[in-house]
Amino acid sequence: MKASKKIVGATAALVAAVALSAGSTFAWFATSGTAKIDGLTVNVKSPTNLYIATGYETEAANITATEVDFASSSATLSPVTHDAISSGSVSFKYATGYSTDPTTTTSGTANEWQVVGTASASGGLVNEESQTIASYVAGGQISLVRKAETDSSTTFTLSATVTISGLSEASANYKYLRCAFVDDTQIQESTDYASISGDSVTSQFTLATNVSDNTVKNYIFLIWFEGSDSDCYSDNAVVSDSISVSIEFNTANT
Repeated sequence: MKASKKIVGATAALVAAVALSAGSTFAWFATSGTAKIDGLTVNVKSPTNLYIATGYETEAANITATEVDFASSSATLSPVTHDAISSGSVSFKYATGYSTDPTTTTSGTANEWQVVGTASASGGLVNEESQTIASYVAGGQISLVRKAETDSSTTFTLSATVTISGLSEASANYKYLRCAFVDDTQIQESTDYASISGDSVTSQFTLATNVSDNTVKNYIFLIWFEGSDSDCYSDNAVVSDSISVSIEFNTANT
């Protein structure tokens, strides 16, 4: 038997700053166009004894829900890219200057950036003055724990299967749609989808290994359009009435 854990996508804010970088390809939305998503929902399922909560929880006793609902959200997302994780946070940014300009059908080469904020498992998405996270990234914090009556030496691997549905012509449009899990040490990002079927794509994640029962794991799940992807350009802009994300967590003893 599986317990159903349900999350409906949440958005929060980001931090703004200006940074410089050289030699990165960056594509269409940076100069024109947006990708509209209405009614983003995230549905989460997990096996028996693996419990979930939204937000950041550190106590296993507080993670007891089998179903959690957030208000459905709408977002018009302009593409961004991100830096490597640092001190548990990932910075997202968009291009503001180019050594080679993008066109409606080709990528450009960016050499100047606007950092719009950070994402972290503990702090969520944090906005600073003049920037709005809902314009770039959607996501929400997730806390997980596999409960046992007593601590034991048994450990397990925590994995996730993410299925994203709702965009037409998945084989083209999903190429620059990204999702990721961020914890305190790493960002695990979908770069190649395991399968594409109709309007749905699936990604596989191994989130953690050698996890002990009654140990809380914290993540922030993110979804965005990757502006540095060469498949992301003005002539294939996306408008979708809804995107749904299904996350199925699984555990396997190690």
